[in-house]
Amino acid sequence: MKKNTLRSLSSGFLLSTLILASYAVFVQGQVPGRDLNLSDLLSPTVQETSEETKKEVSSLIEVNESLQDENKKMQESLTKLASSQKKNSESKSSDESNQNESQDESENDSSQSTSESSVSTSNQGDQTNEPAVEGTFTISEGESASEITQRLESEGYIESAADLEALIDQWDLSSVIVADSYQLNSDMSIHDIASLITGGAYYYY
Repeated sequence: MKKNTLRSLSSGFLLSTLILASYAVFVQGQVPGRDLNLSDLLSPTVQETSEETKKEVSSLIEVNESLQDENKKMQESLTKLASSQKKNSESKSSDESNQNESQDESENDSSQSTSESSVSTSNQGDQTNEPAVEGTFTISEGESASEITQRLESEGYIESAADLEALIDQWDLSSVIVADSYQLNSDMSIHDIASLITGGAYYYY
């Protein structure tokens, strides 16, 4: 045989052996030489993987329990917070109610005080309206209108001598003033007094 032929044959045998070995390993799961299964070779890896998975599962269980404990604590805290807020709200509502009652009482006291003040003012007004001055006023012969009005103001029968004097001048009453004694009081108006001291010559009704 030629060398080339031998080389070709040896290459063919080698290639055939490789193909058969690959078929046995990957298709049949048999490792040539000692009847070993591929699962036998891989089983340690599977066992290691299973142990790692168990560890991860155990770790996850611990994490889950820890999270459940934290969730329970948070729920308790939320319950306490809600209870505290409710108490604060009730306390605030009670304070507002007391404040409103205090304001109402203050307003009532103020209105009562105002009412009493108004009654007091009314009483003072009534006292003011009462005749403060009353008596006999005498006009002498030859006494001028200016002198008469000045005396009426100084004795408290009228508030303004100028007003009564202006009225006398306006109606030219100085010539009809009657010298006499008259009963006067400070409650009378200047018209009443003018009518009285002129013997009715002046009337304004």
